[in-house]
Amino acid sequence: MRVNFITFLITLSLTVGSFRAGPRQPEWGNSLPEALRASEASGKPVFVEYWAAQCHYCKDLEIEFETHEFQRVLSQFVKVRINFEVETELARRHQIRTLPTTLVLDDKGNVIMKSVGRTKRIVLLRRLTAAQSDYSDYLAQRDEVDDSRALKRRGDYLLASGHPEGAITILKDLQNRLTPADRALAEETRFSLALGYFGIRAFSRAAEIFKELSDKALSSELREDAKEALKMAEVLMEAQGPATSELEPHN
Repeated sequence: MRVNFITFLITLSLTVGSFRAGPRQPEWGNSLPEALRASEASGKPVFVEYWAAQCHYCKDLEIEFETHEFQRVLSQFVKVRINFEVETELARRHQIRTLPTTLVLDDKGNVIMKSVGRTKRIVLLRRLTAAQSDYSDYLAQRDEVDDSRALKRRGDYLLASGHPEGAITILKDLQNRLTPADRALAEETRFSLALGYFGIRAFSRAAEIFKELSDKALSSELREDAKEALKMAEVLMEAQGPATSELEPHN
C-alpha cells in the first residue's frame, strides 16, 4: 500500500542515506484493466502507448521513453503498452487510426490527453507535463466535493507529483472533516500529511506524526511504515540541525 510513498521519501532524501523500499513495480504493463486498477490505488493517471510490430516510429518512441527526461515525467504515470494488432476492440473504442498514438486516462478510463502520430520530443513532454499538472484539477471536477476518498486521492497525487504545499492544504482540510468513526482514513490522511511535511522539509512535524502512528495506528502495516519513516525523519532532523523555521503553507 505504501510503496509509492516510501519511494517518494527516498527521492526527497537521496543524499542523506538509504531507506527501505517495497518491491519495484513493473515498468510497463500490457493490460489496461490492470493499469486502471493500479491508477485507482496509486492516484496516478494512466499513460497508454498503442504500438504495432511493423511501426518504425513506435520503436523510435520507445527508445525516447528510455531517456532521462521521459523517465522522470513518466514516473508519475501508470504505464501500459497496447498492441494495436491484438487489442482491436480496445483500439476501435479509443479511435486509434494512426500509430504511434499515446493517451492519458483517468482511473475510470476517460481520455484526458491524446497525441497522434510522430510527435517531437519536446511537444510530447509538454503534453505529458500538462496532463500531469491538470490531473488533480480533473479529479476535483469529476468527484463530489464532500467525497473524503476523492480528497485523499487528490492529496496523494499532489504528493507523488511533487506539490507538497497543495497536498498539505487538501489533507488538512480532509482531516478537519473526518469524524471518530473515520479513524482508519484519518490515520492514512495523517501519514500522507506527514509526507507533505517531508516535502517542505518540516521534519520535526513529520516526526511527531510518524511517532504517533508507529505507536497507535490501527493497521500493523501503517505502524511499520510509520516506524521506518520516523527513522528517516530523525536522520534528516539531525542533518538539518536546529530548524530556523518550519512554516506550513497558508490555507
